[in-house]
Amino acid sequence: MVVPERASHWDYFHLLGSFEDKHKFNYAVKLYLLFVDDGSDEGTREYILSRVVGALGAISNSMRAGAFSLFCTLLVNCPQYCDYESVKKLVDNQLKPTGTTKADAEAYVGQFLAYKAIVQSKLLDKTPSLYKEVANGIMELALKKSYLYPGSLALLGQMSVVTRQEYGSDAFLKNLKDLNNATLDKLQYLLQLEQNIEDPETSVHVFDGRRLLSTETATEIGILLSKCHNASHEFLKQFFEAISDNHKYVSKFWKAYEKQVKDKIGTNKAILDMYYNLLSQALQTMLAKKNFKSIKTLVSDVAIESFIKHNKLKPELTKETCKSISDILALANDSALSLEILNKLVSSSSTFSFDEDTGTKLVGSVWRTLAIDEIKGFGDKCLNAAIKGDGVKNKDRFNALNIYCSLLNQPACLPEDQWRIEGMKALLKAGLLSRENVSAELANAIRKSFFNILSIKFSSLPIYADALKELVACMNRCTSKEGSLRVKETEEMKEAWKISHKMIASLEKHKKRSKEENKIIIQALELLTCFITLKSLFEPKESKFNLTDMNSVLSRVTKSDDGSDDGPEWIEVVMDLFLNMLSKPNVGNRTIINIVFKTVTPHLNEGAFSQLIDVLDPSYDLNKAEDNEEVNEEEDSGEDEETNENTEESEESSDEGDEDSSEESEEDESEDMVDEESNSRAFNQEKLQFDLRNALMPANDSDNESINIDDLDEEQGRQLDAKLSAIFRNAATKKKPSKRESITSHFRTRVVDLLETYCITGMPLEHWLILIPAVLKLANSIVAAKNTAGLKQRLLSFIRKVSSVKISNITSKDCDVNALVELLKQLINQASGASGTELDLKQHYLELIKFGVKNSTHVHPSNTAALKELLSPVMNTAIRNFFSEKNSLQLELLIFLCQYNWCGVHDMISQIIQLTFDAETKPFKRSQGISMLVGYFKSDRIFSILEDSEVIKGNQKSILLGIEGLNSVGLFDQKIQHSVAELIVAMHDSKSSNLAKWKSWKEKLPQLMGVPKGKKFHKHFEAMCKRLGLDKNRFKGSENTGTSAASPGKKRQR
Repeated sequence: MVVPERASHWDYFHLLGSFEDKHKFNYAVKLYLLFVDDGSDEGTREYILSRVVGALGAISNSMRAGAFSLFCTLLVNCPQYCDYESVKKLVDNQLKPTGTTKADAEAYVGQFLAYKAIVQSKLLDKTPSLYKEVANGIMELALKKSYLYPGSLALLGQMSVVTRQEYGSDAFLKNLKDLNNATLDKLQYLLQLEQNIEDPETSVHVFDGRRLLSTETATEIGILLSKCHNASHEFLKQFFEAISDNHKYVSKFWKAYEKQVKDKIGTNKAILDMYYNLLSQALQTMLAKKNFKSIKTLVSDVAIESFIKHNKLKPELTKETCKSISDILALANDSALSLEILNKLVSSSSTFSFDEDTGTKLVGSVWRTLAIDEIKGFGDKCLNAAIKGDGVKNKDRFNALNIYCSLLNQPACLPEDQWRIEGMKALLKAGLLSRENVSAELANAIRKSFFNILSIKFSSLPIYADALKELVACMNRCTSKEGSLRVKETEEMKEAWKISHKMIASLEKHKKRSKEENKIIIQALELLTCFITLKSLFEPKESKFNLTDMNSVLSRVTKSDDGSDDGPEWIEVVMDLFLNMLSKPNVGNRTIINIVFKTVTPHLNEGAFSQLIDVLDPSYDLNKAEDNEEVNEEEDSGEDEETNENTEESEESSDEGDEDSSEESEEDESEDMVDEESNSRAFNQEKLQFDLRNALMPANDSDNESINIDDLDEEQGRQLDAKLSAIFRNAATKKKPSKRESITSHFRTRVVDLLETYCITGMPLEHWLILIPAVLKLANSIVAAKNTAGLKQRLLSFIRKVSSVKISNITSKDCDVNALVELLKQLINQASGASGTELDLKQHYLELIKFGVKNSTHVHPSNTAALKELLSPVMNTAIRNFFSEKNSLQLELLIFLCQYNWCGVHDMISQIIQLTFDAETKPFKRSQGISMLVGYFKSDRIFSILEDSEVIKGNQKSILLGIEGLNSVGLFDQKIQHSVAELIVAMHDSKSSNLAKWKSWKEKLPQLMGVPKGKKFHKHFEAMCKRLGLDKNRFKGSENTGTSAASPGKKRQR
């Protein structure tokens, strides 16, 4: 062939094999453009095409890839120059085998790529008869070279999809029938045929009258796949999608497959990989198609054993597969199916320890999908395994115990009070009484678990009290058996039981005689008494002390003492008892106290409330006692701490057993974890943040400004460098957290829980006025302190929640107006001047300001005038600061204040109008002021009762005068006119519209405003004209609204 002119272009062919894709693409484009160039003759095109076809058989993979891309492009876009006959001729000439092994291999690869390009470019669509010729060529290549076989099968499959025909020579079909070679590729080809061709003969030939997807073939396919190790082959996904709806096929296939591989999984990594991937693929397909029937087959003993034995080799895949099982059962919502799977999991070689052994949470997630009957049956099975232990390993008995305790607290079990009580009795007996089949270690674990589940939910307080009463009676029966107790009886125990026995009898008597309003108090005290009695088995000395206090409370509540009123009120004694119990790190204590506290909150007096508030004082220290008493207290709380630690361990091993616990317990544990995590850090991140902000952001600057290093002289730079070095040096200093600080921090967190309950259930406004400053004082004191991350987060959560409490839940009898105003003043000052780390609290200050303003409307009517007199100056100062200072309140808050109907809102609006239309006010502040006024007039509730009509009239008149004032000094530009038009529309649409003198507005506005030039300014202008019935032609167009003829928006020339 004669090489055409412009030979310099032929260097592109060499560069087509570049290893960089962008270069390869660029030169392919240049050759393509040369091919389609009108100046290129037939010889040039033939030369290019022949070189490209020849390059398909190149030695270099990169060259073959470049040539293939260009060849496909030419076939698709230039069919007029690339008909099949000419292309086939080029392929035969350029890619002809020469007889040498290496050259022949390259030629065969080139031929295959040429056929692939011909098929994919749809060159044969106009002459489908040629597909058979191409198919024969592909089959010949597949039989000649085994490395071309997989690609050939895939290409033939594509052709079958397009033509809806099957192709196969006798030699090809004979080779295809041998499924032991290239198994997955052949099966994929047969699957394509069956899915795209009706009654394919090829499948029938290969499987001797059957098909790939016939149920009769399932066992054979299972055996075939057991010999395959390519876990990522595309066939597997397609195969499971095809069979997922055929439960019988899946069952036969999976059983045959597992039978072949079960003995090899532990010794052959490739088989293990294949097994895991097959199972995962099957489960994911089942989940996607929401067909859950085959889950029982897939979660077999072989699968469970593999998870247990090989999870360390495949930890992520094990977790992923177990999660798929969990998701399927949750979506299936079939309790019987979940129970069947659960019984498989706990009946494996690792009974009750599946989650622990696999590092997953499958068992825990499965039993959460059970219905109540299945939960009870499974729970009884766990209880028997833990207590009786027939044939159960010791480790599994502990796990069964943890699972059972978690089951007792499931929401579905809430109505089953008696079943739960009987289970708790069984645990109590097993933990207290000596039994041959219960070791001392297991008995100790059972006792601790029993005390942990004392805090489980019950449907009501009376039922809870009755449940604990039954448990106390059970304990009394156990302790009356001489020589059979595992717990050593002490004098403190006996004394505590004696007090308890008398108290419970007295409570029962008074409960029958009490009025309904007092009966709930008696039941709450009964609940607390029973709880402390049960705790006496672990904490005899502390329980005796607490029961003595409870006896005093009972005497005062029932007035059965000497009749005198000397000493503290009963609620104050109860509060002291609560604080004492909360000082011990025990979840059960907190849960019981939260329940009882809700009952006694209506009786909270000043003394009891002060006890709670005192704890929030930053100077408060839980450990003020003398050193020897402190040591004794720590020793006494040791068992509690151990109990708490055991609780955490049991929670971990019981699959989030407390996930559905009461809200209070969940918050307690999560906050403890946050605090403990903070304590373990090498340096305090909050403290570092605080120090850096204070160093780089002076107190007198706004929170948006900081030190400009370029403005510092050399000496100032050295001082700043020394200060930063000291900050980082101190932050990196490792210091062991103070136990005293940590204990006090945890204790405060528990008290905040009680205060939040009090707020939500209905706290009087006078208590709010004491509580909020105390909370803010504590929050500010710990914002950069060490070991207080949990407490800080709890305080912020508390502020968020209580600031949204409904006003109807707050009473305001004898509210101190001065205290309310002083609180709002404090909040406004703190929100305005917040800088450094205090920025984290700024949003919370704003929420509390809203809360305070809302509650200002709730004071007694007789105090309204005094409140207005005190509050208006505070708000007016805040407004002035907004317009003149950098550090001020946020616009969002001020708009809220303009829209809420508090006593001084109209007077505040007068101040806003004055400052908004002041010539000295900055333009962006003026726009914000108008936004406040728009919000004011859009608030219907402010004008629902027009008590201050004269003030409102004055405000409307002041707005018009303000507009005239701005216009007179040339500041009434087009942007401000647009905002004013929106304001006028809001005024006209408000309920105060009838108070405005619109006649005066209609006369003056056309003289003050011009027709807006930009489209974006037309919206409000047209709405204003429509509302007031003004003709647009009356407004000045291009003339200045001031005194000169300059366009709007420009100041008057002087």
